[in-house]
Amino acid sequence: MQLGDQTVLSSRPGSGRESRLLGGSSSSSSSSSLAFVSLSADHPLFPPHDGAPPPFSIKGGPNPDLVKAEVTWSARRGDLYEKERVLRTVKGILNKRIPEKYDLLKGYLIDSGITSADILKGVISLIFDKAVLEPTFCPMYALLCSDLNDKLPSFPSDEPGGKEITFKRVLLNNCQKAFEGANKLREEVQLMTAPEQEMERRDKERMVKLRTLGNIRLIGELLKPKMVPEKIVHHIVQELLGHDDKACPAEDNVEAICQLVNTIGKQLDESPKSRRKNDKYFSRLKELTTNPQLAPRLRFMVRDVVDLRANEWVPWREKGGPTPALVKAEVPLSARRGNLCEKERVLRTVKGILNKLTPVKYDLLKGQLIDSGITSADIFKGVISLIFEKAVLEPIFCPMYASLCSDLNDKLPSFPSDEPGGKEITFKRVLLNNCQKAFEGANKLREEVQLMTAPEQEMERWDKERMVKLRTLGNIRLIGELLKPKMVPERIVHYIVQELLGHDDKACPAEDNIEAICQLVNTIGKQLDESPKSRRKNDKYFSRLKELTTNPQLAPRLRFMVRDVVDLRANNWVPRREESLSVTVEFIENQVAQFAAAFAKRPNLVSDRGMVIKLIHWERPPEGWVSLNTDGCLKNDYKVAACGGLIRDHYGDWLKGFTANIGTCSVPEAELWGIIHGLRLAWSLGYRKVLLGVDSKLVVDQINDVKTRSMRHMNILSDIKDILARSWEVKVTHIYRECNRAADHLASQAALHERGLKTLDAPMVSLQQILRDDYIGVAWARRIPIAVT
Repeated sequence: MQLGDQTVLSSRPGSGRESRLLGGSSSSSSSSSLAFVSLSADHPLFPPHDGAPPPFSIKGGPNPDLVKAEVTWSARRGDLYEKERVLRTVKGILNKRIPEKYDLLKGYLIDSGITSADILKGVISLIFDKAVLEPTFCPMYALLCSDLNDKLPSFPSDEPGGKEITFKRVLLNNCQKAFEGANKLREEVQLMTAPEQEMERRDKERMVKLRTLGNIRLIGELLKPKMVPEKIVHHIVQELLGHDDKACPAEDNVEAICQLVNTIGKQLDESPKSRRKNDKYFSRLKELTTNPQLAPRLRFMVRDVVDLRANEWVPWREKGGPTPALVKAEVPLSARRGNLCEKERVLRTVKGILNKLTPVKYDLLKGQLIDSGITSADIFKGVISLIFEKAVLEPIFCPMYASLCSDLNDKLPSFPSDEPGGKEITFKRVLLNNCQKAFEGANKLREEVQLMTAPEQEMERWDKERMVKLRTLGNIRLIGELLKPKMVPERIVHYIVQELLGHDDKACPAEDNIEAICQLVNTIGKQLDESPKSRRKNDKYFSRLKELTTNPQLAPRLRFMVRDVVDLRANNWVPRREESLSVTVEFIENQVAQFAAAFAKRPNLVSDRGMVIKLIHWERPPEGWVSLNTDGCLKNDYKVAACGGLIRDHYGDWLKGFTANIGTCSVPEAELWGIIHGLRLAWSLGYRKVLLGVDSKLVVDQINDVKTRSMRHMNILSDIKDILARSWEVKVTHIYRECNRAADHLASQAALHERGLKTLDAPMVSLQQILRDDYIGVAWARRIPIAVT
């Protein structure tokens, strides 16, 4: 909670927009560069990674003066096209969608300036994307589509003799494309089998599933106002069930059927003809409830739908009655999963070791990694890819990962080449190949991102640009750290600097290249100055960098960044501020012990009795549960209230998040809104065991009926009670602010955004350090009542 609270640790500055995992594409690089002479010739490219460069400046002295830009940002940006202006207006209206303001916002949308078929298609795409990503609000979006279909004009076809372009026709085309394209997307995801693509594959699977179920929900809601013909719905059900009655439908299809039948099953039973078709569908569904090929979770889901129809479409919670009894699965999950292959087993072991790797446990975990069972070249390459991915995504720990790579290079065996007469496969060679792929593939990835010019791709383009930049800087930081233990030849570093600066001294390098140069020089600039030969090359680089500090083509932020690097060398590589690192639990325990000893010597410093100092940290949920943390805040500077939250699994990995700018309300009300949005999100994602952590004791007591209920918040509390009463298990607990820093940060960022709710598929950049601290168990000292302990 933000009102009147002092933050324990300020979060790193960063972008306020949410980021996503980049969907990397594969291609082949050309022949190896001269600098990477020891590497193989052909490598598939994959995207570069993380790491924002820390601020560097000389020790002492005043901060540099700010310089006003020669050309204002608004002038450089230029005028927006009419289509882009309308789409931005519509996007703002959709972000403010509230049922209470429906009629007002609908009028704004109708009057937003939809004057061409191209703009109409863009507006419909925005509405469709919002609806499928927010299935809870599909009834409202379906009503909006029905009203807009009546109010908005139609336009002549782009092709001679073509059909008129109407709202309904374009919307149904979007629904059809999403439905028919789902299988192709799943096939593309299934091709992502590389170990380093596991996280990306999971995220894409989750997104495909979310969009598919959202599209099905929207189609069902559109049937109610007759925006979708009934024959289309029957066609969809038949396609999802499949034409072979003996075959078991895919799991995603079974979920989609249950979603659709829950939405419009009652309506399909109203006419005799449609009811006869429905009878056939439910006959098939009854067979699925006992099909051992289907997971128990899905069999229960189908059984709920069958029971719903038998109960005349009245949910059992509304009608009352006992909870359905649990049925033990005929075949345990472990047996159905089958045995893991040797490679997958080793990679899972290594991934678990890397997730626990810290400077304190370095020697112990390094030994476990060496003994993990790396017995083939294929497993060997997979392990190196995992280490490389972790290093570039966690640049602050690159020194530790570089030391690990050096030790593993000495300890792990080498393997014969896959090709006759090829070079031996060693740790160093494979690692440098990965670094080379990331460095050489960055430009191609930027070119792919620049091709994303459609208005609906704007957010995705920003996210991918940010991810390319972060991976590039993380790779550069790792290469610099690898130079220190001589894992990377010095000539490669010089080659990289020359490539980043460019071969034309009069041309200004790209902005991303400037940041990469500063990152690399900050990491190993001092080492390059140690030998006379290398120092002469360094002099040339810094002569060029000095020119860039006055180059008007370069943004002021980058000119100051280059100036800091130049001043750092002039100050004999002594930074004014040392780079801050995350502290360990042992360090905090020592600080707490000293703090307690000081209190023991001077007890008059303690103003209240019955208190004890305890280490507080975020705790992972038990296996099978997810952790939901929410928070609300009131930003007096902006006169707005906001909330945010996130869902993590029992490993501590990010699953989903959200931010919501609420408007004007009290802090407790913002907290309650955060709980509502968080619970709805967890329910929509299918999680049925949730640990909800809130840092407001007042709010937790109100939810748990501890005689603190406020009449002012009765409506919101009633909504929360309704959500909690669903068929799932939710434990609402009070946690301290130190354990809720991630949700607190999301709520703070939400206050800076436009009104409305946004879901986050991946954590924003400024949140990653907090998530890292929670993941490794960074603790905070807090004085709490003895009764609580």
